[in-house]
Amino acid sequence: MEIVRAFIKAPNERRQNAAYNKIFGLFNSKYTSLEEYEVEGVYIVDLPMSAINMIDGINEIPFVTAESIVFPKEVVDIINSFEDETYTECTRIENELKPLGYTFDWYLDAIPYYLRKIK
Repeated sequence: MEIVRAFIKAPNERRQNAAYNKIFGLFNSKYTSLEEYEVEGVYIVDLPMSAINMIDGINEIPFVTAESIVFPKEVVDIINSFEDETYTECTRIENELKPLGYTFDWYLDAIPYYLRKIK
């Protein structure tokens, strides 16, 4: 599995919103929303794979850094085994990912986000 992830680190919310709107504007109208969240003061947007050819253009947007991230098959298989939105299930998936060097966060409603390599 490969995704394009854009990191927006702007000096204020207005500039952050402007950068997000420029990213969103690159896609045609069939995308009504993008996966987005904030982690440690950085606004992160997970983009559809169609953005792979747009990374250079995305990186030209002020305050934005985009990169392609490839997840190993083992990690994808574990993520695809996610069965229901419960804390128990999130904990199970997290425990299976950690030995592979990956983790994620989840919201209070047990919806996982920000899959990433452990630093």
